[in-house]
Amino acid sequence: MASASSLSGAHAADFAITAQPAASVASGGTTSVTVQFDPSATGTRGATLSIANDDADEAPFDFAIQGTGTGAPEIAVSGNGTDIADGDGSPDAADHTDFGASDVGGGTVSRTFTIANSGTDTLTLGSNAASLSGAHAADFAITAQPAASVASGGTTSVTVQFDPSATGTRGATLSIANDDADEAPFDFAIQGTGTGAPEIAVSGNGTDIADGDGSPDAADHTDFGASDVGGGTVSRTFTIANSGTDTLTLGSNAASLSGAHAADFAITAQPAASVASGGTTSVTVQFDPSATGTRGATLSIANDDADEAPFDFAIQGTGTGAPEIAVSGNGTDIADGDGSPDAADHTDFGASDVGGGTVSRTFTIANSGTDTLTLGSMRPASRGPCRRLRHHRAAGGECRVRRHHERAVQFDPSATEHA
Repeated sequence: MASASSLSGAHAADFAITAQPAASVASGGTTSVTVQFDPSATGTRGATLSIANDDADEAPFDFAIQGTGTGAPEIAVSGNGTDIADGDGSPDAADHTDFGASDVGGGTVSRTFTIANSGTDTLTLGSNAASLSGAHAADFAITAQPAASVASGGTTSVTVQFDPSATGTRGATLSIANDDADEAPFDFAIQGTGTGAPEIAVSGNGTDIADGDGSPDAADHTDFGASDVGGGTVSRTFTIANSGTDTLTLGSNAASLSGAHAADFAITAQPAASVASGGTTSVTVQFDPSATGTRGATLSIANDDADEAPFDFAIQGTGTGAPEIAVSGNGTDIADGDGSPDAADHTDFGASDVGGGTVSRTFTIANSGTDTLTLGSMRPASRGPCRRLRHHRAAGGECRVRRHHERAVQFDPSATEHA
């Protein structure tokens, strides 16, 4: 038997008869028909409900029905162009819910998630709709909130930054408040991995030195002070510390010198190839100036710090002049403290008559240094028979030697013996 109730009209498909009436109704009795409205579009949707019967003048019994289709928002969230399901508990690098690795105490990773409205009405999120919760929520931060609403077919986004406070997997839940009928709030798991990071610090004389410091200072030993040219040296030791959470790698022979006067400095002790977290090593540099005046260079320390590699700073020292005496006789060098007179260098004057003869010898005093050699008053010791050994000097008793100077000594014996 055909159903008594039926639908017709422009939007009949938006209605459905979910319960037909009974096939007959006794005198004084009742039955019913149930119709459901499920609009396929917004606006007024109309149809005609007809009820077949055997009434003499109202068969079929029909009347118009209508309903109004209203829009409904539909949230969808994606990361890196990949859809994320509401309630997803498995972070994945493909959709950026797994942020990957980031250094503890320095590195950050940011991810942006797109919020789309595929529904037919505005999706309302509200102010500051995105929030974080979970065990390591503090390791994440929302750096850009989504818009308060999204029009049908529109999008907005939320940006989350990962900055781990410890090593290992760090997880949280990102929730997005909205008025979707069945996905409010829209939430999913996010995670990242905290990795150790080295952090270099360099000091001299117990004072920190900044990476790139171009102003040498005695306080941190980057100014080595004064040293004689051609003889004096000054050494300074710099401490390299690792205040990070992972091993600081320097490598072999990590310290190097460059700059205008790099040759006036030498690395006499290289640092260790690596420094454990919280550990230290050191590098020693020696200053040996080749000329007078300020002598500068740059000390560089190779390392794997994220933002201070290489670690370099200026060093300098001042080359000062130094005298250097040399004495010769007859063109032959005489050693300081020589106790064996020799005719070859005229320290043995040979024979001379007592009471009449004299022998003179001239000794050359040279200064091979870089500063004036001050001789002061010269006077031979008056010992025994040598007391009549004489010398000739300039008035005032002091002589300043820049290159060389000659002194004449006369031998006038007072007795017949060897002095």
